[in-house]
Amino acid sequence: MKLFYLRNPLNTPHWKGGVSKLQNAYSRMGTYQNAFGPEFQESWKHIWIGTEKQIDYLEELFHQHWDAQIENIDVGNSEWVSNVSEEEVVSSVEMIRKEYFIKVQDVPEEFKPFTIDKIELLKEWYKNR
Repeated sequence: MKLFYLRNPLNTPHWKGGVSKLQNAYSRMGTYQNAFGPEFQESWKHIWIGTEKQIDYLEELFHQHWDAQIENIDVGNSEWVSNVSEEEVVSSVEMIRKEYFIKVQDVPEEFKPFTIDKIELLKEWYKNR
């Protein structure tokens, strides 16, 4: 299983849509956490779960949709959608899901924001759903 996530550290109007295999979520989140240190806890505000094929397709379409809002193509910045609201970016994911019949599942609200301490709980939830 794979996750598609939306993150915006420090509550800026800049969003990163990314993917992580569920079993690799610790290392993915740890990489982000390492950049901030102990003063900030990495979290993903919105997440969806699905097969690798469906999640990868969602990510591809998400980046195509927001191509004009990706202002900086330098290393480390090429996936950041700039100057959009949370409502706009989440709505775009839902629109893409419906328009392209992408079969991914919303992760329940109890896991949001998604943090390192919720990874095992999400794995258990997914296994038992």
